[in-house]
Amino acid sequence: MGLTGCMMTGNHDRFLAKFADPEPEVGNVLICHGYGCRLTDRASLSREWASLTTPFHIPAENAAEELERMAVLIAEVESIVDAGLGTDLDVGGTFAGFAQEGQLDCIDEAANTTTILTLLENDGLLHWHDVKAPMSRGFFVNGWPHTSAVVAAKDDGASYAIDSWFHPNGHPAEVVELATWLGGWSPEGTTSEQVAVSAAVSADTLSPPRTP
Repeated sequence: MGLTGCMMTGNHDRFLAKFADPEPEVGNVLICHGYGCRLTDRASLSREWASLTTPFHIPAENAAEELERMAVLIAEVESIVDAGLGTDLDVGGTFAGFAQEGQLDCIDEAANTTTILTLLENDGLLHWHDVKAPMSRGFFVNGWPHTSAVVAAKDDGASYAIDSWFHPNGHPAEVVELATWLGGWSPEGTTSEQVAVSAAVSADTLSPPRTP
């Protein structure tokens, strides 16, 4: 996979325009897979969206609770969508399932997570957070790059990675303070590859990776 560095500032609409859909619709959601959004399919969440988002119709009491709801929602959407696309056997990390049919890399995961979070935001269901451009860490010179969806608190601007890459399909996303994530964080006890960090960059100007 070939990834390039870029500027710190970014725009999640531009990321979606490159890797997914800049104007996602609940009834026609573009889902990335096959490494670097090399493959895409369309799925409808129209029938499930109301029940999926029920927890968000009553604003969370605090930002932490809203983050937890996002993490669970990503898992629920994966479970619904991926079974129909053949990506339900996706395993955590990239290389554990390398070249396995239905496997997603971090670009796929970041694009899909950002798409779902954007749908929430467009429906006015995020009370405490704004969806931001995904961020990347690491370069080939020191380690494999890694990318994650990002949200920021509306009150103090605190940013968080919403990272669904570390775990198998249908597992709640990891929610980590962005500064910690950029420092090379990975969940304790996972077999996902540790990503060496040499720099932090916005992901919206990354070039789509070549087919692995």
